Amino acid sequence: MDFWQGNQKALLKYFGSQEKVREYYGGNKKEDLVQKYRQQILEAEKIGAEYVVFHVSHTQIEHLFDQQFTCSHEEVVTASIQLINEIFSHLNTKVTLLLENLWLSGLTFLQPQLAEKLLTDIDYPHKGFMLDTGHLMNTNPQLTTEREGIDYILQVVDGLGECKKTYSGNTFT
Repeated sequence: MDFWQGNQKALLKYFGSQEKVREYYGGNKKEDLVQKYRQQILEAEKIGAEYVVFHVSHTQIEHLFDQQFTCSHEEVVTASIQLINEIFSHLNTKVTLLLENLWLSGLTFLQPQLAEKLLTDIDYPHKGFMLDTGHLMNTNPQLTTEREGIDYILQVVDGLGECKKTYSGNTFT
């Protein structure tokens, strides 16, 4: 998020130098990041991968411990849509894009409208979700048994409504 939004102060705090930012993101501009992702997708397709996975999330190491996220779920989803649309524009591929949930800011599946927004606003026909059940259970620290975890997963998936069904030929995986 900090790179995509051009937050140089946060990037320098996290990475320590512009050189390390360039090394990590493949350059200094949004287009550099877009090109890096495009190249990765083309490489995946070249080796026969049927799908690529994109984590719709933003966090920094300290957020994992203090849960003080600097971006809302909505902000992360909106920025991810922008990035993904840039990546797939002018990219001739049929590899399936699977959007994976995490328990951090972004796609958690706890806000069905955000899942629907991803499916609706990403301008790429070969897309769907990949449900990481461990990540989903991390959204509920009150779970104490396997049965509670299973019930929670089923409850959240059921709450997704139409998003859990086939969407434009793609499925919830």
